[in-house]
Amino acid sequence: MKKSLLGKIGASLLILSMALTGCGGGSGADNAAKPKEASKGDAKTDASAEKKLSVGYYVSGNLRDSGFFDSAKEGLDKAEKELGIEVKTVQGGANQSDWPTGLESMVASKKYEVIVVGTSQMKETTIDLAKRYPEQKFIYFDETITDVPNIYSVRYNQREGSFLAGAFAAM
Repeated sequence: MKKSLLGKIGASLLILSMALTGCGGGSGADNAAKPKEASKGDAKTDASAEKKLSVGYYVSGNLRDSGFFDSAKEGLDKAEKELGIEVKTVQGGANQSDWPTGLESMVASKKYEVIVVGTSQMKETTIDLAKRYPEQKFIYFDETITDVPNIYSVRYNQREGSFLAGAFAAM
């Protein structure tokens, strides 16, 4: 089940990033149907109340520039709201030499079942940490990492986001 949830989080992050890239990050009203409320006896509700998936998001830089990291953060916020996960975001700041120790601190804390990290500057650090901490799961975006079983890579093509934006506009 956690593998399925991990895939859903990755897919949500990917889809939201593509849509926001093509749409320029403008916010509109959410017209999606609201999920059906579960009854007290619902086994799914009881299981999710026991333990939420804990996700850490490491930003190798800063948020609030309406860029790539903000798009990923919005996707994680949406997953937190819709899927009931817990998300903790850590900003690494402008000093690149602090990023490896910042990410390792998150991993070593063992607080997160999944850590989301990305961009080419963090690829080698993430691979190193994934090998040293094989029990830690990672979602790595914007690059493809193969042959490391605890890293799920998400890579998208900018043209695909533009296509989706055009398709949405045509609708």
